[in-house]
Amino acid sequence: MPTEIETVQWQVPPFEAPPSIRYGWVEEIIREGEGFLEGQQCYKELGRNLRVFDGLFKDKAKSTLITNQLKYNIRKFCETLSEVREIASYGSDFPGYKKTADMLTKVSKCIYLESDFPMQILKVLQYATVMGIGYLWPKVRAEDYGFGERKLIFDPLGLLDVIPVQMPKSNDVQDCYAVTIYDYMPIAEAYGRFPLFAGKFQ
Repeated sequence: MPTEIETVQWQVPPFEAPPSIRYGWVEEIIREGEGFLEGQQCYKELGRNLRVFDGLFKDKAKSTLITNQLKYNIRKFCETLSEVREIASYGSDFPGYKKTADMLTKVSKCIYLESDFPMQILKVLQYATVMGIGYLWPKVRAEDYGFGERKLIFDPLGLLDVIPVQMPKSNDVQDCYAVTIYDYMPIAEAYGRFPLFAGKFQ
């Protein structure tokens, strides 16, 4: 019997396409991205890395004592690397750039202080140490379920949170065709941020 040929649409459907076509394409690229992750060495060794991190070993001949020394070492290592110091100030020898330099100094100080940047870098390093990779997602988020003040934040993401599609030879996620990010939130927050799609939540 002849085998059926499955056609896969690699390009993003046009905005005018029916919702079923767009949803189907999203599901397809998620499956493709998950297949890419399954081929990565860090994904293959994730279970073993977590067992080592938790102090669970198969060899119990010498001792059955489980310590948290590795967790302590990883925590101290990440805390040391995450001590990102604030840039003192911007400057220029050209007087015409003085106002621009002052503005950049105020912006960088505001981002550093309000976003709790060192703590977010710490979380990314912890992801990278145990899972093999970590991401930092800069974005603007409104408080109070979308109705409050908007702030610039940096969300730490791990190996299982970022699903890239069509990765280039450089293996740089910034250069891939599309990325799916799992952004978990409470159902009440989802209703507040996406009221037009409230009836479609499952």
